[in-house]
Amino acid sequence: MKRTIPAVLIAAALALAGCSSTAPGQAGTAAGAALPTATATASPAPIVLDSPKPTATPSAGPDEALFLRAMAGTMNPMPSDADLLAAGYLACKGMDEGGDHNSIVVVTNADGTVSDTNGTLIRAASQYLCPEHVDDF
Repeated sequence: MKRTIPAVLIAAALALAGCSSTAPGQAGTAAGAALPTATATASPAPIVLDSPKPTATPSAGPDEALFLRAMAGTMNPMPSDADLLAAGYLACKGMDEGGDHNSIVVVTNADGTVSDTNGTLIRAASQYLCPEHVDDF
């Protein structure tokens, strides 16, 4: 995140430090010496400071309970939780290898055709089991 320090704060800091600006030809010190002046052509740009970077990024890992909850009731008959998780991780492996929703097939019908639930499982897997792929689907 970046922070912006307005020029007003910089001017206030300079005033507190004893700095001031004078018009050309005016005395700027008690001894009568003139201070150099600069002509401003435009308002100064704000100073942008980088905020400290976090030392560690929290990693989002698999959430098997949410995956199973997302898949609840999507198939008839419902496979076991272990079989659902195996299918979900198989979908993740396919995504890791560059597959997309058209090429990854983990749920088929009895006749071998791709089940309508295949896409649901791939989306749920990408969201809950391999969140690094959530933006892929």
